[in-house]
Amino acid sequence: MDFFYVTNNLKLPVDLSRPDRAILFNAPPLDAVITRQVPSDYLYFTTECNTNTIKHLCKLIYKQDMLVNAPAGAIRQIQSHPGFPRDIGYIKSKHKVFIPLEEKIKPLLGKKLLKVAIINGMGTGSGDSLVGIRALQVFYEKLKQFFSEVEIDLFQFHLEKNLQLYGKEDAVHMLYPLPGPLPKLLEYDACVDMGSFIAREEFNDRPMIDFYLQALSIDSDTVSAEDKRVVIKLDPYIEKDLDKSMQILKARGSKLLLFHPLASTDLRTMPQDKARLMLDKIINETNYIIVSTVNIQYRHERYIDLSALSKSLDHFISIISRMDAVITVDTVTYHISQSFNIPTLVLFTSIDPEYRIKYYPMVSGILLGDSGNRLLGQHKSSRKDDIEYAKK
Repeated sequence: MDFFYVTNNLKLPVDLSRPDRAILFNAPPLDAVITRQVPSDYLYFTTECNTNTIKHLCKLIYKQDMLVNAPAGAIRQIQSHPGFPRDIGYIKSKHKVFIPLEEKIKPLLGKKLLKVAIINGMGTGSGDSLVGIRALQVFYEKLKQFFSEVEIDLFQFHLEKNLQLYGKEDAVHMLYPLPGPLPKLLEYDACVDMGSFIAREEFNDRPMIDFYLQALSIDSDTVSAEDKRVVIKLDPYIEKDLDKSMQILKARGSKLLLFHPLASTDLRTMPQDKARLMLDKIINETNYIIVSTVNIQYRHERYIDLSALSKSLDHFISIISRMDAVITVDTVTYHISQSFNIPTLVLFTSIDPEYRIKYYPMVSGILLGDSGNRLLGQHKSSRKDDIEYAKK
């Protein structure tokens, strides 16, 4: 976790495309800046990655870096403060022994209400967040065994991302933006720092749900395979909105197959020419009506473009829930389809399928390139040669 203050009052947008949505930062008095004796009321907390983003925005908008990281001595003082929340998360390291959640919360037992802050939320990618939310539900249920009331608040930089997902969950009490003022953090009894979790070594060497559970100090071996499956609630208003269109499709008599070639990175996205070849193959060898929610330059009487109906993540979820089968690249789609027990095939380019679908009995995975795939472990690569290799 990072702690910092600003040398001037700032107003920074959380997204350059939305200047109307900004975070205000108050600078401490000049003498406090000069002596570096900054009162806690003027300190902010966030993740290391978020600090770097804010510094970049600062230079972009104000042409200078006006963020100052709190000195090591001040950080030690902050974290040793009796009001600082107890860290009940786990980050793997050579010198850190895994301590289960039940042990970590012992000093907090006796409280009627336990307030927990999770820094960095449960990720901003939809797929990552769905898995993270499932782990959070397990975490919440465990805490409820020891405390009458539990409130878990999430702090994240891109607050608007996955608001739909977080808003449905009983385990999520409130959402707050990062950075946050230090006095706000001192309101909590416990915290879990999920900052930069994608960069952690263990994020890509095990099933994602097992990583999240470990980060929340839960031994994944104590959680059943069924409880590791993502659970998604349908929005009744969206269901009603889509009902007529989907009934017309179902009335055609053939089974529906969702074909989804688009991911959030080029490394995992299927090129248009490959997508068209695959569509030809499916149409020639099956009787499926093929549905897609992304724009593919393809025409056939059994190919239906539903991109106009997929107006939000909830619409996408509702469409998937009505399918008979799914073929997709490595993206959020299969986390959704498995929740509705839909037979699904996933094409992976850069990670062992076992690390994503181990607990999904209705999902099969193919690693493109098999054992000769040099992209394994390069899941976040944006290198041009890696992308070209993935396309081939």
